[in-house]
Amino acid sequence: MRIEEIDDLAYDLQDNHGIFYEIYRLMDFQFSERIPTACIAFDIKSSIPIRCEINKTFWESLDNIQKRFVLCHEMSHILLRFGERVKDMSKNDISKANVAQDVCINEMLVSGFNFNRDSLGELATSGAWLDTVVWTEDKIQRHREFEYYFNRIKSGESFDEHEVIDGKALKDYLVDKLKHLNRSEVNDFVNTVDRFALGRDNAIGTKEFQAKLKQVERMDAWREFGEKHIKVLDLQFDIWHKKNRRVSGCTDLILPGTDFSETNRKKKEVWVFLDTSGSCEHLAQDLFDASESIPRKYFNVRLFGFTTHVYEIINGQMKGFGGTSFNIIEDWILKQSQGRYPHNVFVLTDGEGNRVCPKYPERWMWFLTNSYSKSYIPSNSQIYSLESLHEI
Repeated sequence: MRIEEIDDLAYDLQDNHGIFYEIYRLMDFQFSERIPTACIAFDIKSSIPIRCEINKTFWESLDNIQKRFVLCHEMSHILLRFGERVKDMSKNDISKANVAQDVCINEMLVSGFNFNRDSLGELATSGAWLDTVVWTEDKIQRHREFEYYFNRIKSGESFDEHEVIDGKALKDYLVDKLKHLNRSEVNDFVNTVDRFALGRDNAIGTKEFQAKLKQVERMDAWREFGEKHIKVLDLQFDIWHKKNRRVSGCTDLILPGTDFSETNRKKKEVWVFLDTSGSCEHLAQDLFDASESIPRKYFNVRLFGFTTHVYEIINGQMKGFGGTSFNIIEDWILKQSQGRYPHNVFVLTDGEGNRVCPKYPERWMWFLTNSYSKSYIPSNSQIYSLESLHEI
């Protein structure tokens, strides 16, 4: 069920941060009399796993700014993965943890996400804030992590309730559903969280999420690269298929067809060589992830690793991490291709190796890491940045 008024407010959430709008799109909202204010829950088995329940009387007592604050507050419990961080606590500790979470979130929203506490009415004096909670110490630091506040609370009230959430399932769900986001937008949100709630490691900016975003960006970049590159290859390699109607009477003549379509287009044979030498040891997984993002729609990929010898990479198993030799790649291709040289050779490396003289240097494409050398790359080859896939 959707609450139409919340749908009307949703667009305005972008004034606070685009991430809040994205989370809103994943949520189901329901009016419920079983709770006095609001609560958040997560059930991966549900068709809409993230559910926010709101007391109707409470909701109708709020103005638009207050309603947006409540929505962002509830979403922050999800975004900072608080449910996972309290899963092993006792019932009494969870109650105290709710207060600590609310302090952390309320202060963060006011300081970092464009809310003015003076505009929040009763919400600014009720619930958990630094100056409404009773602490065990006289001086409490602002903008600290939830655990810091939890260990110093003497008494206080949380204005909402929360269930213990399956943290791993929630994290996996968010990583999957938010993978389309621009990485700079996510980084902006994470940096703000880290500044005002010391929550970088617990927000959606976890390593898994950042890696997923990077993979999606790479896939998009490879897709654009593939579409552009395929057009070039189609000029270089004629596609022979249906006989042209103009020569339909000639039984012994074959010409390139004129009714080209995607179904007639053959995938290009691409052999990908990952540098697994010592100089690239710290980049090995990154190079492998980059190779995995090459769209198989356009390229029939064979994946190899190389140091001073070449080996086929099976199940992501890389080895070597010694010296580097580029000429062995050409030797390997000539030996393994059996006279059918691949359409393209992709080499993912830092460029440190030795000289190589390929039979078809124009078919070699070098994708270089941020720290690279072009000294050993044949002049007729094409050179790209591995990060951006732009020519360098």
